[in-house]
Amino acid sequence: MNDDSGNRWPLDLRIFGAVCLVWAALLLLRAFSGAQPGSSEPFQDVILGVKLYGNPARLAMALQALMFAAFSIGILARRRWGLVLARIYWVYVGLSQLLFMAIYFHDDSQRGHVRNAEVLLPAMLLILFYIWYRTGSLLNKARSK
Repeated sequence: MNDDSGNRWPLDLRIFGAVCLVWAALLLLRAFSGAQPGSSEPFQDVILGVKLYGNPARLAMALQALMFAAFSIGILARRRWGLVLARIYWVYVGLSQLLFMAIYFHDDSQRGHVRNAEVLLPAMLLILFYIWYRTGSLLNKARSK
């Protein structure tokens, strides 16, 4: 549902959409560029808490980039589905972080990655709460029409 009734979406939400679109482009570039700079490890990414390597990791990162692009475009186009996708994606991100930490908590070779996930989890949850809060009134308005 398009919100063309004269109600403008909040500027911060539109900026968030634009930043996420840039992030999607950077993720796609990283997924399809060469090896990770300065690393002798194979390319890696995490999906649903499970670490992938090589081409499967590239595919997972490309899929994440496409999801970012989809909800970003939806937000920038002021479409309700963009808000719903953003909510779903950020719930997935939070759950994926928690799953990753639970799965690899006792794996000594992943200790640094688990520590990074622990540090990033509060930021991911803040983004989720931000999206949930900022989209709530827009989704409720669209539902009541």
